[in-house]
Amino acid sequence: MGAVGRNAVNAVTERATPVQEPAPVKEVVRRKAKLIKRVKPRYPKAALRAGIEGKIIFLLTVGVDGRVRKAKALGKKLGYGLDEAAMKAVKKFKYRPATVDGKAVVSTVRFNCIFVLEN
Repeated sequence: MGAVGRNAVNAVTERATPVQEPAPVKEVVRRKAKLIKRVKPRYPKAALRAGIEGKIIFLLTVGVDGRVRKAKALGKKLGYGLDEAAMKAVKKFKYRPATVDGKAVVSTVRFNCIFVLEN
């Protein structure tokens, strides 16, 4: 009877798997999109004559190729053609795309387009 008990213990210990250390957690490296080509908007004549200045805030969706895929103006419109001129310009911007672990990803950036009259 003693030999049977010893064999049972040996059988259980042979089936046990070694405990493995968990793999180290890899830190994710993220980089924001960076503006590399900016197009200055044309100041519309109507806005110049009327003396209109202001700021248009945009949310831009930047594709993996760095091109602006979507542009959305936030807030109240300035009018006098300023909104359209700004939209036309920001759609021509070029970015170094955002990356996650070195791989380009689609991202959203905020851009302020400011119209100021020069003296």
